[in-house]
Amino acid sequence: MRWGMGSMQVFRRENILFCRGLTLGQRLNYLASALFFLEGWQKLVFFLTPPAVFLFGVLPIVSPLNTFLILFCQYYLLSILVHLELGRGYNSLFLSEQYAMARFFAFMTTSVGLFRKSIPFAVTDKQMSQTGKMWLWLSPLLAVGGVAAASVPVGVYRIYAGTIPLGAGMVTLFWTLMTLGSAMIVAAYAYKHSRNRRVEYRFPLHVPVMLTVHDRTYLGLTSDLSPNGALYTGEAIPKLTLGDVVGVAVHLPNLIVRDTATTTSVKPSRPGSAKGMSVGLHFNWAAYGNTGALETFLFGSRLQLEMGTLRETETPPLTRLAEILHRDKGKASIGQSWAAGLLMQPLRVGMLPVAIATIDGAAPLLFSSIELDLNSGATLRQTTTDHGGNAADQMIRLTPTGRLVTPTGDFHLYNIALHGAA
Repeated sequence: MRWGMGSMQVFRRENILFCRGLTLGQRLNYLASALFFLEGWQKLVFFLTPPAVFLFGVLPIVSPLNTFLILFCQYYLLSILVHLELGRGYNSLFLSEQYAMARFFAFMTTSVGLFRKSIPFAVTDKQMSQTGKMWLWLSPLLAVGGVAAASVPVGVYRIYAGTIPLGAGMVTLFWTLMTLGSAMIVAAYAYKHSRNRRVEYRFPLHVPVMLTVHDRTYLGLTSDLSPNGALYTGEAIPKLTLGDVVGVAVHLPNLIVRDTATTTSVKPSRPGSAKGMSVGLHFNWAAYGNTGALETFLFGSRLQLEMGTLRETETPPLTRLAEILHRDKGKASIGQSWAAGLLMQPLRVGMLPVAIATIDGAAPLLFSSIELDLNSGATLRQTTTDHGGNAADQMIRLTPTGRLVTPTGDFHLYNIALHGAA
């Protein structure tokens, strides 16, 4: 809102279309930045027009149905296609529409910048979800959804009675239900996340971590990681309960982040499951004060995209069509599972915690926080995730396949194969 009101004030005070010293391109860009926030009014008209047709029985367009559908459908479908293709996968049609519905009232309120000479500086309340104020901003959205829902039975009756042509009524009904559905999705999302106890984003990273409980260490991986906490998945830890304080060592490239943590959840491994025990952790940074290194590692790289299955783009329609036409029908679906292990080499002191990704149809991939010596043998130790904790050692052969760059150093990638295997 602060940005929108500022843009409106600049538009009013600086006379950006006719002031001196700006090129044509600069004038158009300043104009576009100001007009962008008027989208809220445009969306309000778009949301309320279909319900208004049902409630008042007046059609905004008088045209033969066939002509209207041919022209409208061609324009709308081509607009969607161009929107998605030019976005190169970075814009989702449905998410964009839901976001537009969530923000339309906030954008409408920025119009006061066109009339008010003095606007006090204010920032968004970061605790809105905890104080209940979030629903104040959702009330216009809920009102739009309520009007759309109330208009549906009226519209169905008008279609049945013949006061609205069948074709026009079905098109109007479709758009009304789309508006109602979007409002319900946004409201449900806001309600779900208003109860979210986490105050920071958790990165879906699989990084080796060792927990120390009663002078014994247990190996696992992080399923998600943030500067405030992590989810440990790995060896079973006997007699661990909520509120216990454990030692934590997160193994990053060229760096081991050590701390103590308090357990916030404890879930034992399911029988027959290879995922192991899950333990929620909240870091107690007062013990060591090295949160900065972890923040640098997390926020300074694209590791969550390169290491995991998370994607920041969607496949555009034409690209997806090309993939369907040229796909290999005999290709197996790709699955991925993660496990922790300890790597030993003859000239290395101690054991190195590593992460291992198993991908269907490919050799297992080992993630090492340091560069390994390929001239010496290597032994991989993996422990079962049940309460038995049986360890198995295997002689392996390493083949380098690349590296992932992070702010603290590189993750070195190796394909692994059993020693002597073809």
